[in-house]
Amino acid sequence: MSHDEILCLATLFRFFCTTKVKALRNNQAVYEEELGIICSDEILRWFSVSASPIPLENYGVVLVHVNISDRQLSEQAMRLSESRFQTFINNAPTPIAIKDLEGKYLSINSEFAYWMQLAAEDILGKQDYELFPAENVKTSRANELQVIFEGISVTFEDTIPLPDGLHTFLITKFPLMDDRNSPYAIVGIYLDISDRKQSEIALAEIEANLRSANHELQKLVNLDGLTQIANRRCFDEKIVYEWQRLYRERQPLSLLMFDVDYFKLYNDHYGHQLGDQCLLMIAQAVDQLVCRPADLTARYGGEEFIVILPNTNLEGAIAVGKNIHRAIASLQIPHEYSDVSDIVTVSMGIASDIPKLDRSPYVLINQADQALYYAKQQGRNRSVIFTD
Repeated sequence: MSHDEILCLATLFRFFCTTKVKALRNNQAVYEEELGIICSDEILRWFSVSASPIPLENYGVVLVHVNISDRQLSEQAMRLSESRFQTFINNAPTPIAIKDLEGKYLSINSEFAYWMQLAAEDILGKQDYELFPAENVKTSRANELQVIFEGISVTFEDTIPLPDGLHTFLITKFPLMDDRNSPYAIVGIYLDISDRKQSEIALAEIEANLRSANHELQKLVNLDGLTQIANRRCFDEKIVYEWQRLYRERQPLSLLMFDVDYFKLYNDHYGHQLGDQCLLMIAQAVDQLVCRPADLTARYGGEEFIVILPNTNLEGAIAVGKNIHRAIASLQIPHEYSDVSDIVTVSMGIASDIPKLDRSPYVLINQADQALYYAKQQGRNRSVIFTD
């Protein structure tokens, strides 16, 4: 046995004796006295010694010693890890908090205390319901329970009222696991995204305003300023769209083209202001009458109007035409310079067809226009159906 080994054993023996004397002198057990010894191989080893007096005369002491070197190394590693973790938390630029599984604050960093505007001792040991509104507590606890029971990290957004106003945080919570891989605490990291959120809200408002402005612009582009119904441009787009759609569906498309009888005489004698009012009243009456989503009433030009009736055969178009005549007559707009009535009336041409690819929709428009011409030729205040 080497000299170093003898010294190591002697040191350990003296430790045993010291522990034994302490137990005998106090007449009570001594538990887990620890000693670290650098042995001959230059490795630090740790021992734990317990001593308990035997309650019988002249029986002495029971000594138990255990090599706890591995445990000490583990504890040292744990303390080092915890120290490094605490250093990271304290120096992190974002708020960080650690809670136990019941939700009590165990540790916070200076950033967390700063945005709470509270001293650390006023936060530690408390739970969220003592610090935040109920809605925020509910959101936070629901995510914490998911962390606890699923052992995963979760990330969510929450807007929290703080002393200096509302702040929106991107919050990540994850579990701290023990050596049995069970969670024993919850870490929360809070990234303040209030500025970004405000920018997103502002951008969303700008986009909404742009969409609204674009919608209004589209309405203005497609709207007749006088009558407030669709204009010629809108009609031209709609007729091409419906022609192609109904070609695919093999469904009929009908057109009603009409204009106000003797409107020039009306304008000349009643004035342009009443003439404009007359056109507005007729346009609105027909627009309210022709109200299916795909239908369209448009001002075609001057005192001339046109109605698109998708998915409508000739019989249906004739029925709508009669309703339009009745609706305009019910307006009872005086027209004592008309040769056909003492109130404003209209002449109408009706055309209907099933769209074909080898034909233009403008063929159907021409047919309605021809029928309108014949209605005027036959005495006005009537409808004429186009026939080949």
